[in-house]
Amino acid sequence: MKIAIVDDDAQDTNRLAAFLAEWSEEHHLDFSVTVFHKSSDFLKAFETARYSLVFMDIYMGPPSGIETAMKLREKDSHALLIFLTSSPEHMSDAFRCHAFDYLVKPFDLEQMKKTILDALAFLPEKEQYLNLSVRKQNVPIFYSDIRYVLASSNYCMVYTKEEYRCRTSFSQLQKLLENDSRFLVVNRGVLVNLDYVESMDGLTCLMKDKRTFPLNTRKHGQLEQALIEHRFRRRKEELRRRTRI
Repeated sequence: MKIAIVDDDAQDTNRLAAFLAEWSEEHHLDFSVTVFHKSSDFLKAFETARYSLVFMDIYMGPPSGIETAMKLREKDSHALLIFLTSSPEHMSDAFRCHAFDYLVKPFDLEQMKKTILDALAFLPEKEQYLNLSVRKQNVPIFYSDIRYVLASSNYCMVYTKEEYRCRTSFSQLQKLLENDSRFLVVNRGVLVNLDYVESMDGLTCLMKDKRTFPLNTRKHGQLEQALIEHRFRRRKEELRRRTRI
């Protein structure tokens, strides 16, 4: 997801960029962040680039954040626009630009997390998540947070930073996740997220949290090759992101 930060305050942009980098790394999300300290530079870049999410300071320019947002809306009605400002007095102007949210500086990290989650739910390239039934409650879990899934009789154990026991069959979860190239069944009742695999050596799959699983003896060569190809794809994606920044 391409994100633009348009703000002439270096301290604020550094704080927001650091937050987004930490958030994307923690949740294994594909964020490409570009910072613009001049609204005119953003408008020039916008002639050839598009952003899914734009953080815009109001008190900058010329042109001001509101004027810049109006020009953005002339060409793009889909980008989610979040205004960051030190005062709420321009809130009515902001929402005429179809702003998604309006946050007053200094922004609260918990509030920012909620805003990002809300934005992901609206974006067409939104991060997928599962709704798991855990102890009669619906628990949403990002695909990117899932480390591995283990069959457990009529239940499944889903491991993220935490552990969830849900009344769902392994085959049902496998079907939900099988179209995502990150996930791979390495043995009966064991599905792993390749982003969390440390290595596959011989007949053992070592996870980054040091948990180990036996590989399917007949398919271990194919499984090791799948890990190699996944890491190559990830490397290509990383290089593409760097060229866009």
